[in-house]
Amino acid sequence: MQKIKIALCDKDKFYCERFAAYMMNHKAQEIELNIYSTIEQFTGDEKMGNFDLVIAGSGFEEFSSDVNIMYLSDLCGNQAAEEAMWEKDTIPQKKIVTKYQPMEQLLHEIYVQAGMTKRESVGVQVATHGKVIGVVSPECHEMQELFSVMHAVNLGREQKVLYFNFLEFSGFRELFGQTGNFDFTDVVLKLRSGELTTEYFWNCVYEMSGISVILPFENPENIRQIGRQEWEQFIDFMEQNTDFEVFVVDFGVSMPELADCMSRCDELLLIGREGYFYECRDKHFYEWLEKTGHQAVAEKIHKVNVPYTAKNIHGGGNVIEQLQWSEFGDFVRRWKEIMDE
Repeated sequence: MQKIKIALCDKDKFYCERFAAYMMNHKAQEIELNIYSTIEQFTGDEKMGNFDLVIAGSGFEEFSSDVNIMYLSDLCGNQAAEEAMWEKDTIPQKKIVTKYQPMEQLLHEIYVQAGMTKRESVGVQVATHGKVIGVVSPECHEMQELFSVMHAVNLGREQKVLYFNFLEFSGFRELFGQTGNFDFTDVVLKLRSGELTTEYFWNCVYEMSGISVILPFENPENIRQIGRQEWEQFIDFMEQNTDFEVFVVDFGVSMPELADCMSRCDELLLIGREGYFYECRDKHFYEWLEKTGHQAVAEKIHKVNVPYTAKNIHGGGNVIEQLQWSEFGDFVRRWKEIMDE
């Protein structure tokens, strides 16, 4: 996999060390980072023209070049935005981010900005078959989304993972603190018009706990617009234009052509509970698959009985961290280890 080559130019050594530590721990396979503390050090390096993105921070405010630059401000978000409005025209289309943004938001900006040079050029070269893991719950188990996200995060420690979901009223944005402007609606509209480019696609991708995510439909009625054709087009686009190794998708049970969409999955997880009531619902689901000619889909399914509830999750903190160090987090990790054996 070709890495994004980034130069971080900033005289603040403490910030550079923290930035580098994060990249080493979370993005070492995707990003090649070089750090410079002075303009002279940067301009004197023969690699200067080879970077996909230059992040210019403290001490580099006036630096300009024909390289792809994103400016890193010491100001908070609102102040930085106001400053950008009053910038003179000496640096057209100046892109400013701040050191106070959550690292995952900053990563999104980095991918979008660097994607103009890196992602487009390697789109054809990275064509591969990523493993598609579908998750469904005929019982509408309250832990379906949480199980899927935690499973994706665990997989993301070793592989490049994209998570997205087609659940109605999933609460994903508030639950996981995501505030992006793009969601799956934007992807579908571009797909249908034949205008989806890798540059536009990366605008719709956000970073979260070491994985990439596309935010769910804000209007759940739009899920009905996803049928087999759109699903096939989306997966084909992913495999031809990105280097994701795993796709984790939460299916809602009211999704049109659900069985056809599940047939494209390499692995299917059915989230349920133990007990006669739940067994009846699952049995009905399997019978429906068989009657509609999707026996092959039923044979891919792994049943996962999840004996946990979401009632103890609380706001005001990182939900993934809450789950990671809970009994439920241990359950998801153990289950992954069993599947890997």
